[in-house]
Amino acid sequence: MKCVGPIFMICLLLPAMFTGTVPDRAWVFFKDKPEVQDLAKKPPFPAHDLGITDRALSRRSKMRGNRELIDHYDLPVSEQYIRQIESLGAEIRVRSRWLNGVSLVCTEAQLGRIRSLGFVRSVQAVKSHPVSEPGQDSMIPKCGVQPSGLHALEYGYSYTQLSLIRVPEIHDLGLTGESVLVGMIDSGFDTESYRVFEQTDITDKWDFYWDDDNPANQEGDSPTQHNHGTQTLSVIGGFYDGVLIGSAFGASFALAKTEWIPTETRLEEDLWVAGIEWQESLGADIVSSSLGYGYFDGKDSYTYDDLNGDICVTTVAGDIAAGKGVVVVTSAGNEAANTWHYILSPADGDSIIAVGAVDWNAEIASFSSGGPTADGRIKPDVVAMGSGVYSAKPGEDGSIHFVSGSGTSFSCPLAAGVCALILQAHPELGPMQVRDALRETADRSQNPDNVYGWGLVDAYKAVFYHGPVFGHYRLVRNSDGDRIRFSFTVLSDFDLLPGSVVFHYRSGPEEPFLDVQAEASVSAGGLPLYSLPLGTSFNTDEFAFYISVRNTEGDLFTGPVGAPDLVYRLSGDSEYAVPVTLETVQNYALVQNAPNPFNNGTWIEFQIPLDGRIQIKIADILGREIITLLDREVIALNHRLYWDGCDRSGIPVPSGLYFCTLSGTRFCQTRKMVVIR
Repeated sequence: MKCVGPIFMICLLLPAMFTGTVPDRAWVFFKDKPEVQDLAKKPPFPAHDLGITDRALSRRSKMRGNRELIDHYDLPVSEQYIRQIESLGAEIRVRSRWLNGVSLVCTEAQLGRIRSLGFVRSVQAVKSHPVSEPGQDSMIPKCGVQPSGLHALEYGYSYTQLSLIRVPEIHDLGLTGESVLVGMIDSGFDTESYRVFEQTDITDKWDFYWDDDNPANQEGDSPTQHNHGTQTLSVIGGFYDGVLIGSAFGASFALAKTEWIPTETRLEEDLWVAGIEWQESLGADIVSSSLGYGYFDGKDSYTYDDLNGDICVTTVAGDIAAGKGVVVVTSAGNEAANTWHYILSPADGDSIIAVGAVDWNAEIASFSSGGPTADGRIKPDVVAMGSGVYSAKPGEDGSIHFVSGSGTSFSCPLAAGVCALILQAHPELGPMQVRDALRETADRSQNPDNVYGWGLVDAYKAVFYHGPVFGHYRLVRNSDGDRIRFSFTVLSDFDLLPGSVVFHYRSGPEEPFLDVQAEASVSAGGLPLYSLPLGTSFNTDEFAFYISVRNTEGDLFTGPVGAPDLVYRLSGDSEYAVPVTLETVQNYALVQNAPNPFNNGTWIEFQIPLDGRIQIKIADILGREIITLLDREVIALNHRLYWDGCDRSGIPVPSGLYFCTLSGTRFCQTRKMVVIR
């Protein structure tokens, strides 16, 4: 795993540093950025010098093309302003480029002098919210049993929370969130040495309180500090076949610990702002935050009137992130039964997806916060299961426990995972297009309200809301190397009009598009496959294309969404386009089946570099053939087949060791498979 430190200055301050007075925590916002006024007039700005990655620039380009990828928000806070504030005795806690301000710790008298400085635009208290551990319902959740053979994966007790929003149906299509980077903002994360996180791709992590790369518990932390974040991460990114599977287990994750709870038992918003700025600069496509900020007893409360989308600093920062192409997903809050009742910030953001909670019968949970916002907008946006959700919780003994808990803390990562599935299917989409896909396919979209929002998430409908899913792009040469075919798959929730799949391509930016009707076939795994000849020469650097299809009613759909103004490219070095990767197969290979061992069924993956006749047979330990799964001509591709564990007569085979053999004219390989009944 790669650990990259943030570009923000964070000073760790404890109350013990102050004597004789009680320190205040406050945001101080500046009027301008004087040192960079001239620089701001001469774009482009040096992104890497500002800590902004190429991945972030690529994501931003979805919103802006190639123009103004670096803006005034990205430029540093004034050093001369900071020095003047520090000279008055204040201690800087967080610098925010986006908000053009700092959070600091100082006395009331010091804050009064800071207010009078000519460059200070405004001052407001750092807001907080009481910390509450997720409610633990029981060690085993109330959920139904996964139907035998219905899905490729064994979800264990996490099946209900995923099936309620139709995630397993999307996993069956091979979409798992792969290539999507999800930022998680929470109280800490303990992922080392636990099987449920062995396959979780954690690319970056940072502890914004202790200013280091360890988001798990450290000296001074509460024993429960990292529990909340670990649980929410497991709900979206965990993978333990037969026990718990996350809604987007194939995604990558950047983890930000932004809270410290031992003494004040409050969550503070300033580190949240630092966390989301860092994750945006890394190139996060999605930020999932199961935290909220609002009321508590004392002077530092937000009021309901503040929930208008323009005042709360986490809301402002979240909306800025969305403007840079990040899908921001947050918990609505657990306040419905309290005197506050309403959502918490940043859920009031107009560009932020707020997620409420329902139980396993899709009935609203009694604690799930509702709307409207102070300016009258409907919240939450959508709901997912948040009562009795299965998650992985670290124990103080160093082990991991699988528990059932409740809170919008859990419905949030479930919905964020669906956003990752949507973005894997349609990487060209911006945040509002993803939000539209969620809201317009939810079960109350025709009559949204301030309890359910637009309703229960439907991952299957949401993934296909913007049209078919295109993928598995391949260049295949024949054995003599004198012929090239381009192939791709098309997944759709509607029937395609026969002969309507058209491939539009050009070999250079100045050349016109050529339109070729693609030839239909079927992959060994049953995926709808299309291909076309491309001749004998091929320049991947200049090649650009889009695909169009029609349904049986004649309606036109394109991939990417927005084509032909937006196209797919194999190289992202020129005009803005959606980058795609060619799948390359160099050799024949039979991949180990998964799951293995298995009970109801298993997936068998194999790759074929050349077109040809292929056989896949299953035999028992004595070498007796049980069933032939495949015996026909197969197009060069990565393929996947499902075996339901039955023999050729449809009778389930008994427990034991079996052998899967892939063979062709030039290749033969065998893998062991274990059936446990």
